[in-house]
Amino acid sequence: MTGGQSPFPEVESCAMIAEVAQAHDGDPEAVVTESLQRIRNETDITVILVSHEPETVRDADQIAVIEAGRITAVGNHETLMRSSLWYRNTFINAADSAVARA
Repeated sequence: MTGGQSPFPEVESCAMIAEVAQAHDGDPEAVVTESLQRIRNETDITVILVSHEPETVRDADQIAVIEAGRITAVGNHETLMRSSLWYRNTFINAADSAVARA
């Protein structure tokens, strides 16, 4: 990105969803994922999702990796798995942890 360029398109509507995993009964990630799919399929709303769970953002059109308060990479899941060591390691570690918990 260069001088003033934004990785995100201009939007008319914006919905912000903050992950509140402990506030949900059952599988909170499934609730968030299902809600995001409905919003994506049924509206023109742009969603900004803040999550510590890489699987939650996997299907996003654009993902911004934030390290120490700075955006260090932007792309979709496939792009970031190739280009961002931090994203790739975080995603792999989260998957390994999920398998270990199962």
